Amino acid sequence: MFKYFPLTILFFIVFSNISSAKTTTEKLPLEYFFNRSDIVDLKISPTGEYFAGKVKIDGLFQLAILERKTMKPIQLLSFNKDKSELHEFGWLNEERVYASMSTQAGPLDKPRGTGVLFAGNIDGSKKIQLLGPHGNGFYFWGAHTILSRLKDDKRNILIELSNWERSYVHKLNVYTGKIRKVAKSPTKSASFMVDDNEQVRIAIGYEEDDGVSRTIIHYRADNRGDWQELDSRDENEGRFSPMGTFDETGMQVYIAKGAEGKGIYHYDVKNKSTKLIHAIDGEETIDGFLYNEALDIIGILRQKGKLEAELFDAKSDAVKLYRSVAASFPGQIVRFSGFTEDKDFAVIKTFSDLNPTSFYLFDLKNPKMSYLLNTKAWVDPKKTAPMEPISYQARDGLEITGFLTRPLGKAKDLPMVVYVHGGPYGIKDEWGYDSRVQFMANRGYAVLQINYRGSGGRGNDFIKSNYQKMGAEMQDDLTDGTLWAIEQGIANKDRICIFGASYGGYAAMMAVVKEPDLYKCAIPYVGVYDIAIQKDESDTANFEGGRKFLADAWNAYDEEFVKERSPIYHLDKLKAPLFLVHGEDDPRCPIEQYEALAEALDKRGIKYESLVKDDEGHGFYDLDNVFELHQRLEKFLKKHIGN
Repeated sequence: MFKYFPLTILFFIVFSNISSAKTTTEKLPLEYFFNRSDIVDLKISPTGEYFAGKVKIDGLFQLAILERKTMKPIQLLSFNKDKSELHEFGWLNEERVYASMSTQAGPLDKPRGTGVLFAGNIDGSKKIQLLGPHGNGFYFWGAHTILSRLKDDKRNILIELSNWERSYVHKLNVYTGKIRKVAKSPTKSASFMVDDNEQVRIAIGYEEDDGVSRTIIHYRADNRGDWQELDSRDENEGRFSPMGTFDETGMQVYIAKGAEGKGIYHYDVKNKSTKLIHAIDGEETIDGFLYNEALDIIGILRQKGKLEAELFDAKSDAVKLYRSVAASFPGQIVRFSGFTEDKDFAVIKTFSDLNPTSFYLFDLKNPKMSYLLNTKAWVDPKKTAPMEPISYQARDGLEITGFLTRPLGKAKDLPMVVYVHGGPYGIKDEWGYDSRVQFMANRGYAVLQINYRGSGGRGNDFIKSNYQKMGAEMQDDLTDGTLWAIEQGIANKDRICIFGASYGGYAAMMAVVKEPDLYKCAIPYVGVYDIAIQKDESDTANFEGGRKFLADAWNAYDEEFVKERSPIYHLDKLKAPLFLVHGEDDPRCPIEQYEALAEALDKRGIKYESLVKDDEGHGFYDLDNVFELHQRLEKFLKKHIGN
C-alpha cells in the first residue's frame, strides 16, 4: 500500500489558465470546438518505460508507442481493416500490446465493437489477430474482456468471452492465438471475477423472466471446483453487484434497495454475510469507481448535480493519497488510471466542465507530478462557460434535474436552446466538457439540458416506470423546464429554440406540435418522427431483445398509440420553422424517418430547411460535414431567435 504524502511535499500544479473570472466574449472559430483530439488516451507500460496512446492518424484511431522520458513516438501499430479503428487497448507485457477494434457508428452511439482483437510487439513485429473472423486466432463472435494479465506467465492472459448463448473464460496465448477453456458460466450469460491466484471464482449471471431482470451470483473454490449459488434476487428485491477484486475473505458488492440497505458492502462468501463499507444516500446511481494500486475500490463517483467523489475509508493510505492529489486539481475529477508493476509511477487523469481530459505522471517514489498532455490542449478554461446544475418541479411534483450553461458575462433575458439528449432510457446529460454546448454558449445562447423522467442516473425504477411516456409526461418535463427558465428570468420567452438528436430529435419535433407557441424554432437531428418506422426499418428491430424493447418501451406495435405519440401525425399544429438533419446510412433512426416527415411537410406546403448527407450514420462524423452542420445551425438560430 502507498504511504500518504502530505500535500506540501507534492509537486503542486498551478493552473494559471483556469480562473473563475470569466471576462472574454470573443467569438471562437468552429475548429476550436469541433476539431478532434490527436490523442485521447494514454496507458503506461508495466515497467514504466513507455506509454501506449490512442492516436488519430489519417482520420482513424491507431496505436502509438511513446517513450516515457521524452514523450516521443517510437512506433505506430496499425491494425485497421475495413474502415475499423482502434477501440480499446492496453499492455500484455513490457514488449507486447493488444488492440480491440470498432466501427464508427456516429457520435450519438458509442463505437461498436467488431469482435476483433489484435496483438503486436511495440517494435511492430509479431502482429497477430487473436480473436474474430478471418484471422489466425480463435473465431468467437461476441464481447471479450481481459480478466487478468497472468503475473508469472508473460505469454498468456485470461479472457472472458460472451455471446447470447453462454460466457466462458479462456487462457489465451498472446503470441500464437492458441486458446484453452478455463471456465463456463453456470447461467446463460455471465461476467467473472478472478482471485489473486488467478483462479476464476465468481460468476455474475443475468437472466430475464416476464420482463423482470434477475441477478444470480455463483462461487467456486478454484478452477476445479463446482459452481455453487451464493445469491439470487430480481430487480424488485434490489440490485446485488460484485465489484473490484476477489480474495479469500470475499469481495466488495454494491447493494441497492436490498434488505441490507443501499451501499457498498464486503461480502463474506463462507458465511454469506455482509458488512457495510460505505452507505449511499439519495437516488443517484454510481457513475464510476476509484481504485488503489491493487485495483481495490476505494471510492465511487456519483452525479449529485456536479460529479462528486465519495471515498470509503478516510484513514487508509490510499484515500489520503487520493485526497492529496485531488487537492492539486480544484474543481476537477481526478482518477488514477494506471500503475507500473513496481508502483513507482501512476498515470492520473483529470477533467471538469471547463477542462477536457488531461493526463499527468505521478512519481510516487520521489513524490511529484508532471504534466503529460491535454486531449484538447487548445481549449482555454477562461473561455469556457461553466455547467450549472439545476432542478425544478414538474407539473406532477416530480423533481427534475439538469444543467444550464450561460454565455460568459450574461445571466438574464437570454436567447435559449433547449438541448435534449438521446436514448431516451438510461441515457443522461452528464457534467463535463461538451463541445457543442460550449459552441452554442459562445454564440450567445443559454443552453438548457434536462434529465427528463426515464433518463439514467436515478435507478432502474426511474427508467422502467416511465416506459411509454414519450410525447406525454417525458415531453411535459421539457416543457416545464423551459417554463422554469422563463420564470427565473434566464430565458427570453420569445427567443427559445429546441434541438436534439436521436430521441432528442423526436422530442424537438414533438415539442413544436405539442407546444406550438412556446418554441420559435426546432432542429430535429437524426430523429424518430413516426414510431411505426422504427419497428419496421431500424436496426433495433433486427433482434428479439430490440423488438421486445420497442414493444415494452415504445408500444410500437399499437397503431393507436403510435399515431397519438408520433409527431408526423400532428403537423396541423406546427408553427415553428424547422431545420431537419439526417444521415442516409443511419441504422438506428433510418433515413425513412426523414423521408416520411419531409414528404408530409411537402404535402402541406410547409417550408423547412434540411441537411442530409450520404455516408453518414446516426450522427455526422466526417469533419467537413460536422463543420457544415454547425455553420448551418448557427445561421438558423440567429435567424429565428437572434443572439
